[in-house]
Amino acid sequence: MTRMDRWLMMGWFLFIPLSALAQTPIKFARYPAPSPDGARIVFSYQGDLWLAPATGGTAQRLTVHEGYEFAPIWSPDGKKIAFTSDRYGNDDVFVLHLDTGRVQRLTWFSGRDRTLGWTPDSQAVIFESQRDWEPYGVRFVPYVARLEGGTPYRLHDVEGTPAALSPDGKQVAFVRRDSAWWRKGYRGSATGDLWLHHLETNRFVRLTETDTPDTFPMWSADGRTLYFVSERDGTYNLYAMDIATRRTRQLTHFKGDGVRFPQISANGKLITFEQGMDIWRLDLPNGKPEPIALAIPANDERGMQEVVRTFSGNISEYAISPNGKEVAFVVRGEVFITRFPDGGITRNLSETIEPESGLSWLPDSKSLVFASEASRFPLSKGEPAGGGSDLYLITSDDPDEPRLRRARKLKIERLTQTPESESSPRVSPDGKKVAFRRGAGDLVVMELETKKERVLVRHWNLGEFVWSPDSRWLAYEQEDENYNADIWIISAEGGEPVNITRHPRNDSSPSWSADGRALVFLSERDTDSPNIYFVFLRKEDDEKTRADREDEEDARHDPPKKEEKAEPNGGRGAAEPKPKEVHIDFEDIHLRIRPVTRYADGVQEAVISPDAERIAYRTAYQGQSDLYTIKWD
Repeated sequence: MTRMDRWLMMGWFLFIPLSALAQTPIKFARYPAPSPDGARIVFSYQGDLWLAPATGGTAQRLTVHEGYEFAPIWSPDGKKIAFTSDRYGNDDVFVLHLDTGRVQRLTWFSGRDRTLGWTPDSQAVIFESQRDWEPYGVRFVPYVARLEGGTPYRLHDVEGTPAALSPDGKQVAFVRRDSAWWRKGYRGSATGDLWLHHLETNRFVRLTETDTPDTFPMWSADGRTLYFVSERDGTYNLYAMDIATRRTRQLTHFKGDGVRFPQISANGKLITFEQGMDIWRLDLPNGKPEPIALAIPANDERGMQEVVRTFSGNISEYAISPNGKEVAFVVRGEVFITRFPDGGITRNLSETIEPESGLSWLPDSKSLVFASEASRFPLSKGEPAGGGSDLYLITSDDPDEPRLRRARKLKIERLTQTPESESSPRVSPDGKKVAFRRGAGDLVVMELETKKERVLVRHWNLGEFVWSPDSRWLAYEQEDENYNADIWIISAEGGEPVNITRHPRNDSSPSWSADGRALVFLSERDTDSPNIYFVFLRKEDDEKTRADREDEEDARHDPPKKEEKAEPNGGRGAAEPKPKEVHIDFEDIHLRIRPVTRYADGVQEAVISPDAERIAYRTAYQGQSDLYTIKWD
């Protein structure tokens, strides 16, 4: 008994106790490859390689690595498995020696290398790579890498993959002008056809000539039949061609989703492939396709090394609390919070493996709304799971500490529970409502106290949106059927939205002034790059002269006259002033738009200062991106 036989026997003994343990059925296993005798399959799942009986059952993990391992192919002698992995950065070719468990690296190229097959003697791996300049650019060409080492060399001097070497090593079946497998229904100049290259005579024979793609060639054990995938019936299905007569017969008849990444056993008795969410088998020559039911042990835990990292940058978004004392931010999909502006101890508020985004504070600086794809946040009893991302409200559950970064316990409340994804929450300035995006383009407003919702806008591509200071209006960016974006305003109570920009060039990124009298946005109307524009929302403001505005500024900054009056708010101090109601004169509002900047390189962001006197913006007009301010007039 050889070492390889002992190793495989140990594997089969492992299958026996595993079958008695709890099992978890799996879907989306990929790249199945049958053993030479067709008794077992190796496939990729969770980024590792697994071994299972070809009839189905519990799989055994073969590799454990943080890299993504895929496209396994069994050697003809059954002693080795070649596969592709990005464990060193890009895709390279590796070989797993089944008798020892040793993994051997075969390629070190800076580009992508991907396994295609083996030479008949099991001493070299055939793979595809883009290494040499072809007459029409760098194309994928089959190369050979020998286990004993040495520089990889071309299998033959012809571009075109996938490619398969015949069992006697004398012919290469390959695809010329292969189109992407995921490009369904393609008809055009890149439609792939099958060709045959006789290596000894250097003679080429075209095997197929259709207006549909033919790909993934596979040889029978005797070299007389070529199996392949074709879309000639409208879906990718398996076909068999007699090499001598060119007679072709269809083997599978899937509709809709077709056959992907088939492999044939060395004895020519079994083809395995992907279809839908499953791995399938087809017994040759006249069997019917059957799905292979696969499972993994329920207690299988991938051996991952714990890594502790310190991040000092790469923040994807942040939100400063309204009281200016804390800042919440997102790093690698996690929500953190710390003091502002001095920093200090940072706390992770989410602690999930799923990404979070869309931070928005409530006015009291004690609660934060965000979007998350996590399903582990607690749900109320009987509450259904949502789809995609949902909105959550996080507050302190510590009666002695309202600050989120210091609270001993946090309370997370789920706000949405629909099949669609909710994202980009924006809490209204009065803290009573939250606006958010549902799906790709619906603008929805929710009352935080009652959770009652209003759909303000139904659209397929909603851009940025912002609340007015009085929480009565929303300005938002929306594209039309020609993908031109305009700025619209709509009442938070609903009604007809108004297009306030009405221009054939893109307008985006609206921002309200603190007093609600002006709106700033970016526009490409006068340049090829976005620049800053603003519009007075009331006609009387637009008609004021510079002298009028200077008088207003003097009146605002002059000390008020002292008057004897009762102490406000019943002796409890000054009450929080309510924002003035925003009034908008919509008639001809698009004619009141004025430019602020005219940079050739454009402006990336723009917001109005709290006193409505200046606009802060970011631009790279001097060669690097920096922050600037400018008076709007």
